Amino acid sequence: MPPARWAKSITFSRPVIFDDVATRAELERRAARLWAALADGTLKAPPAERHSLAGAAEAHARLEGRVTSGAVVLVA
Repeated sequence: MPPARWAKSITFSRPVIFDDVATRAELERRAARLWAALADGTLKAPPAERHSLAGAAEAHARLEGRVTSGAVVLVA
């Protein structure tokens, strides 16, 4: 159940994890669960798009056109 303060929001905004994690131990526990889920395949990170520096204009156009998902990386 989301915190009550989110119920009055009329716009969607990304919550900040530090607003909802009270202790360092809880943050470490959550991080460990995330890394474990990535390691065992429960969660899959989207692949990074790689573009050469010469392809930077194409990479920018893809970002601007909102046709990417995940990271866009320029490689020398």
